[in-house]
Amino acid sequence: MFALASCISAPLFAQSLQTIPSLPLATFQDSLGVNLHIEYTDGQYANAAAVLSDLQFLGIHNVRDQVPQPANWLPVGQGLAAMQMLGANGIHFDLIAAPNQALATNMQQLDNLQKTQPGMVISVEGPNEINNQPVTAPGLSNEQAAENYQRSLYSAVHSDSNFANVPVYYLTGGDQIDLSANPGLADYENGHPYPHTEEQPWSWLQLEFNQRFINPSALPKAVTESGYYTLPQSTDWGGVDEPGQAELVLNDYFDAALQGIVHTYMYQLLDAYPDPTGTILDDHFGFFHLDGTPKVLAYAMNNLSRAFPQDKASSPVTVQAAISGLPASTGHAFALTGSDGSIAVFLWNEAPVWNTAAQILQWVTPVPVTVQIPGSWNVSYFTPALPATIPLSGSNGTYTTTVASYPTALIFRKQ
Repeated sequence: MFALASCISAPLFAQSLQTIPSLPLATFQDSLGVNLHIEYTDGQYANAAAVLSDLQFLGIHNVRDQVPQPANWLPVGQGLAAMQMLGANGIHFDLIAAPNQALATNMQQLDNLQKTQPGMVISVEGPNEINNQPVTAPGLSNEQAAENYQRSLYSAVHSDSNFANVPVYYLTGGDQIDLSANPGLADYENGHPYPHTEEQPWSWLQLEFNQRFINPSALPKAVTESGYYTLPQSTDWGGVDEPGQAELVLNDYFDAALQGIVHTYMYQLLDAYPDPTGTILDDHFGFFHLDGTPKVLAYAMNNLSRAFPQDKASSPVTVQAAISGLPASTGHAFALTGSDGSIAVFLWNEAPVWNTAAQILQWVTPVPVTVQIPGSWNVSYFTPALPATIPLSGSNGTYTTTVASYPTALIFRKQ
């Protein structure tokens, strides 16, 4: 599935310990999300039970969708009933309040969901991609109409007792704005960074918020769409094969968390429609094929969830480690700390992985990296290529492995 990096123990390696970026494991797990289209009953999303099964396979419990339309719209009741079923099974929603229906209707549907399953709506989002789906109002430009709707939505959500502490995300696709200088619009910045020409996600995530927001560090951030599609011959912004999608989406999730992005929703769960001509990129973003079988990405996420079952919330922990061998410009180290005292040090080398001219995944030579965390540990190695971890032996808390182009981990557990 991936090129499996080998793991070897090493003699004592001594160098200065440094604080490395870290998050509680539960916080990272809560950052992982995926987009749905639960009301699209003419495709694979019509089977809500299968959607739930797919989410459980991935180990993802946060999803993004649109506020379901009222019962007098078609499809009658599908969205509300399906979402309530998913909510009853532990799925949480970021919901887009689309301006094609009245704000009062959006709020009524949101209330219907939140009252049925308290806590299932974890965020509400303003208009989606107004550069592609303009918002209209008499005498106003698209931007003005969308901003007015956003402000009304913010007020409505924060005055509704069902949504205490539920944040409002800013609209997407609009002009650059300073949200800190315009209170009453949103609690979160929001972006849709889709890396083009099969590039790695790191710089695209940064660019999205720097271009969209003045003073981009003022508010917390969410990425409500990102991803890579499995259509390598595409002439659009660049498709990849399945292993390429798996590597790049994993990097996307980890890059976003490392950059402090609170929630990242990949586009999208399913390849929901047939594409016999192989020309419609939107039909190839899924974690699952049209026939419901998992893509390489889905298997990788399943392996990640097996190695790191859902943790309980815990406080941040400072991680001191010595790491040697990561490439200076493309290497990343990121620790996830478990509520049981474990430390998983994820390492990856974000070198280019896709050969655009040949339309194939290119080999990135794994690099040897040494990690030292003082103390007595039982240590194992995780790769998303395998559903199980591999025990390792080392000396005085020092371990060497080879790091590939996707996140792998050394997991330190107290003896």
